[in-house]
Amino acid sequence: MIFHSALVRELRSTSGTIFATLLTIVVSTTLIRILDQAGTGRTDQALVVPLIALSSASSLTLVVSLTAFLTILIVLGRWWRESEMVVWLASGASLWSLARPVMLFLWPFVLMSGFCGLVLSPWAQGQIDTITESFRNRSDVQRVSPGQFRESSSGQQVFFVEVPDESSGKLGKVFSVSLGRDDRKTVLNGRSGEVVVDEKGQSWIRIENGTRTDFPQQPNRFHESLQTMRFESYALRSDIQSGVIGNEAKGLRAIPTQTLFFSPLSHHKGELAFRLGAPLLALALALLAIPLAYVGQRSSRWYPLLFALLLVVLTNNLLSVSQAWIANQQLTFEWGWWPLPLAVLIFYFILMWVRAQVRRMPWEILSYWVFDWRRRSLQRASDVGQPRDTP
Repeated sequence: MIFHSALVRELRSTSGTIFATLLTIVVSTTLIRILDQAGTGRTDQALVVPLIALSSASSLTLVVSLTAFLTILIVLGRWWRESEMVVWLASGASLWSLARPVMLFLWPFVLMSGFCGLVLSPWAQGQIDTITESFRNRSDVQRVSPGQFRESSSGQQVFFVEVPDESSGKLGKVFSVSLGRDDRKTVLNGRSGEVVVDEKGQSWIRIENGTRTDFPQQPNRFHESLQTMRFESYALRSDIQSGVIGNEAKGLRAIPTQTLFFSPLSHHKGELAFRLGAPLLALALALLAIPLAYVGQRSSRWYPLLFALLLVVLTNNLLSVSQAWIANQQLTFEWGWWPLPLAVLIFYFILMWVRAQVRRMPWEILSYWVFDWRRRSLQRASDVGQPRDTP
């Protein structure tokens, strides 16, 4: 049918532009966040590109869902504004017949959303957690970049290394400021150094040919207790966060879906309900965009779009609320993942029936009252200003 093929063709051509736009926004925001972490030392600078790619992949579920919803809303809204929908309805097509071409366009997005939510996003988040945890478990000296002051993980030491060589363990000029238990500051300055590991597996920094200066606890007695000494070799305990990277270190979003299916924990059931409900909610919202795309002649084109975006935000927040209820054992898993998509589908059928019966929506009635009140006010003002005819 010409009607179906024309609608599907325009939906597919528009979806590519919307997907590219949304993905660009996600990548840009992720780029800013990762660069900020790399600049402050919370992320290795060599891992910026992999972290951006993995973070963008973990957000594809929302991007795909919004792409399908906005595509249907924008294309059908343009058809209503330019009276193309009126032509199709006058030729014998009904409003209910839009569901078939929309579903033909929609099913790849639903499958992609399900794949991203159940497989791709947990894997990407797991890789992000693994990279982040491995960077945190590296010694403080190995995390220091040349020419930058970096604070240790405990906040008790500040390191500066001129030219570190991680392959050989040799360090260039080393500068360190340590804060002791009695709030005494110790400044170490050496020409060279290296990282050594003792038999217990603890990491030490061996500084050679340097000086140590102990600053007093009381600033007013600075000249009395200031001590400086030279040394040929000095061992300094580096601050390391020990730990083994495993499933325990990973976040809830990084747990594989098959693990959540067989887990009896309530917060795992809540995460599983969120992952199962996200693609179903994307399908229901995409169908709901059909009646929401209607734009009347007397109503503003922004009212349906604003209402649709608010509805998307509301439904996604409600899905997160149901996840929290399941995690807190206030709601069972069997009643937590499907009622919200079903409620959106029921709302879709109600709006379709209203549109098929040519009834006005609440925002259209409100818009008509506002514009009609304004028209009547202007009419009364013009009537008062006109002179009356004398008999």
